[in-house]
Amino acid sequence: MAASSKIRKYHPDRAAHISHELIEKHRYKLGIYAQKLLFALAQNLDTTADLFPEWHINITDLFRYLNLSERNNDRYDIVRNAIREIGNNPIEYRISPKKWGAWWWLSRMQFDAENSNYVTIKFSDDARQFLLQLNQFATLETRYYIDLSSQYAMWLYTQFKNKYKMADGVWEVSLDRLRELTYTDQNPSYDPARNKNANSNFLKYVIGIESVGKGSERVWRERRDTNREGMEVPAGTLAEINLHTDLHVEAQPLKTGRSYDRIRFTIRLKAGLYKSAKQQEAEREQTVRRARVSGFHTISIAHAMEMARAAGMSLDDYLKLAGYTRHKNGKTAYKKI
Repeated sequence: MAASSKIRKYHPDRAAHISHELIEKHRYKLGIYAQKLLFALAQNLDTTADLFPEWHINITDLFRYLNLSERNNDRYDIVRNAIREIGNNPIEYRISPKKWGAWWWLSRMQFDAENSNYVTIKFSDDARQFLLQLNQFATLETRYYIDLSSQYAMWLYTQFKNKYKMADGVWEVSLDRLRELTYTDQNPSYDPARNKNANSNFLKYVIGIESVGKGSERVWRERRDTNREGMEVPAGTLAEINLHTDLHVEAQPLKTGRSYDRIRFTIRLKAGLYKSAKQQEAEREQTVRRARVSGFHTISIAHAMEMARAAGMSLDDYLKLAGYTRHKNGKTAYKKI
């Protein structure tokens, strides 16, 4: 098949479709940038093609997918290293409780020269079942994971999206299984056999929750850190997912006997993020009617920020170019029509 030199222009609404089979039964040890790059490439696969293409890609096309700004002087190395990481870390599948097998993501990975902007990539046929749109899949929209900054958040967000669709938003899972999914099962800090505080460490530093109060008054909440002003602020994996994504997740550790050994996640979709085509059309018509009456067209600052990001511009530069003026309410901008 002829090599392709282009991937589609970044758009925050575009989604990767990742099969439930991959999420449920496999694991893959990829850092934050490698995970985002994998989903970006998955968005660009032709689901009707018989064979995976061999891509000859200019890595500058990938900066937006990885949320790398021009001010980041390491952005070229970050992309190259993310590609290497995908090439060097396979999809693992369980053979027995202590034994795993593996399939490789890529059948080819080649950098044209040490300082070249181009790389050649080809997915392996073994990856087909996980990356093409199958009958059952989790939909991951770029806008909702692009600002995640930890690999734990990326791994767990993918799991939460899957469980929201497949299990009505409730996921009860053992801590041992979560340690496997997050590749912390070999870390002595999180191993109950080697550390008496392993479970509390795991819940706090990997899941991102902590307990406050004692006895019957004990409750679990997002982990808190102290900022420069000395104020406690939510931090960690769960706080990051709840802040940046389309999900709100609550976590409740559960005991067998006196020890916590599993956790129940309650997963909800944030209200108002997804609207039907009919709702969107009604809102557009209402906006047009208001503009005709007032003589001004108004957009939300949140929408303007998305447009600015897609254009690779600052918010102020986008508003100036588009002819909008910020409203004093701080939530909208307007221009005369």
